[in-house]
Amino acid sequence: MTIFRASDPDAGINGEITYSLSERSKADYGHLFSVHPRSGIISQRLPVDFEEHRDPITLHVVANDGGEGSLPANARVVVTVRDVNDHDPDIRFEITGTGSESDVTGSGSDIRSLSVVEHGSTGEFVVHMSVEDMDSGNAGRVHCTIPSSHFTLVRMYPNEYKVSS
Repeated sequence: MTIFRASDPDAGINGEITYSLSERSKADYGHLFSVHPRSGIISQRLPVDFEEHRDPITLHVVANDGGEGSLPANARVVVTVRDVNDHDPDIRFEITGTGSESDVTGSGSDIRSLSVVEHGSTGEFVVHMSVEDMDSGNAGRVHCTIPSSHFTLVRMYPNEYKVSS
């Protein structure tokens, strides 16, 4: 919550201030923010997602007094949305073995099980795995492990891994 204040030394209705978003700000961001007409309090109406608003949001607030023919005062308020860790990583698998040697249940990030040939070669490339997190900075970094003594997980690229037997 931010409070926008204006003052007018005039007496009576000529000194009464009302606040609003400019027409452009209301059209662009009125669904996200509002300004209380009497107090000047700027409030957030809906949650704002960093992934949709990476660039700062500029609001123009208008202050009008009640006098006839008065000139409005304008102020610019810049809102910077901070990213939080609000996205789960998306894990995708691509089977690389031959059809007769591997059997998979599910696809993409929905794989539930993978069968490999008994007594297969050690170090055989079994599955390609990619991981993506929509968060930025440290919140978007992923670290993957595989709790298995039979398979190894090797990082190939920043968000891509291979599982080997």
